[in-house]
Amino acid sequence: MKTVFRAAHALEAHMIKHLLELEHIPASISGEFLQGGVGDLQAHDLVQVGVHDADYEQARQIVARWEAEQPSAEVTSAQPAASRDSRSRYVGIFLLGVLLGLLLG
Repeated sequence: MKTVFRAAHALEAHMIKHLLELEHIPASISGEFLQGGVGDLQAHDLVQVGVHDADYEQARQIVARWEAEQPSAEVTSAQPAASRDSRSRYVGIFLLGVLLGLLLG
């Protein structure tokens, strides 16, 4: 068995496993139950997807294709516009309250 993918969490590992199985490549997941030990264990590379040595190259191509289709970190880490708008509204209300407090106080 060779590790073909190191997942951030068990859900991602199961997605990759299913993707490989759709291409008739048997895959297995190791470490998915170690996530509960975060804090006692290192917090990365816990969950891995493995395939037989003979299937490794084909599996890597499938995983690489999947990784290329994923949005970049900049896109996924951006806040939704609604979240930014509501934060601006709260800051504006706070500043208005401070101004009124200074004028009336």
